[in-house]
Amino acid sequence: MLEARDRIGGRIRTVHVPELTAPVELGAEFLHADAKESRTMAKRAGLTVVDISGTRWISRGGRLEPTRFEKRIERVLRRLRDDLKSDRSVSDALSAMRTLSAEDRRLAAGFVEGFHAADLERISEESLAGSMDDPNAMRIARVSGGYDRLVESFASDVRDRIHLGHVVTRVTWRPHEVIVASRTPAGANEAIVAKKVIVTVPLGVLTAPEGSEGRITFEPDVPGIESAARKLEMGGVVRVALRFDEPFWTSTRFSKRHDGGQFSDSTFFQSVERIPFGVWWTPYPLESPMLVGWTGGPLAWELRGNSDEEIADVAVRSLARVVGMARSSVSRRLLASFTHNWLDDPFARGAYSYVGVGGSGAAAVLARPIERTLYFAGEHASSGRNGTVDGAIASGFRAADQVLRQ
Repeated sequence: MLEARDRIGGRIRTVHVPELTAPVELGAEFLHADAKESRTMAKRAGLTVVDISGTRWISRGGRLEPTRFEKRIERVLRRLRDDLKSDRSVSDALSAMRTLSAEDRRLAAGFVEGFHAADLERISEESLAGSMDDPNAMRIARVSGGYDRLVESFASDVRDRIHLGHVVTRVTWRPHEVIVASRTPAGANEAIVAKKVIVTVPLGVLTAPEGSEGRITFEPDVPGIESAARKLEMGGVVRVALRFDEPFWTSTRFSKRHDGGQFSDSTFFQSVERIPFGVWWTPYPLESPMLVGWTGGPLAWELRGNSDEEIADVAVRSLARVVGMARSSVSRRLLASFTHNWLDDPFARGAYSYVGVGGSGAAAVLARPIERTLYFAGEHASSGRNGTVDGAIASGFRAADQVLRQ
């Protein structure tokens, strides 16, 4: 296993801060819906998966009120269609919903941009149609102790096969033979010759421009794979975790500010306004003085190139607006901020994939072996589960099974 980074996990990256009871997730954090693969593997590893329930709050002009956010989103997304003669963007689909209220339209648009990390003009309506048919579609959970514990459990038996800091540059292949070239900071490595190879790089790396960092050249080209990958889009996300001196949102003073609301079981704060970080969540059910801000889609790409300090500053301003506090009051309590720039990370080039207009069959194409020699895996190669760790795990099992059977 050749890993470009100096660590395992890819877009799962957990930081453990001794002073915090909750781990800081800089990449993937949640298990979505039933997440059968992830839950099964966690159980095998003796890890606990904690389902998250609690109160969601919606913010209007800095005033918080409880909301059944999931139900409102479900009502809108259930109206998406996959029976049209041709696919269209979610933007066009929302525009066609004449009876939709302005606020529900904004909430649905914000959800698609944030949850799917998508541009409304580019994401496929067909790919999302039926996504709310599963009664557990909005179910979320965390791996207790951090997502990295699941990754470590995968790696425990194969440590001697994992080569860190090896950036693959070229895969030369013909049926039943591959030659894999890679380099480390010390220079080029001896090529690895094998009968088959499983390629698990993110979509952003698979479609990286020629000559760019992380780009893998296939000789000969694999036109079918490249064409399918181009029908998917790499979504953008920026997330920042803010550590405070105390969980001020559970205080009596904060409660009084919002008409006596009880915030001890708060999970999410969601703004109806379109601001850089309009979604925030707590570590609930753990008690920890940390809030995580999230922005996805075009708003995330607009932050590309900003320094970590600049991103933290934008996040603080957004949080103050969401919870109706002065920016100085929030800043005064801030002890530290944590983020990772996945958009400029050459071994990610974005957060996770979504299906572009007309691209609903692309993941299935990526899942097909090429001449029983090249195999592709990753969340982008898992139909119906783009963007999820569970999809990535499932695609890994699928690729391994294909190799073993062939």
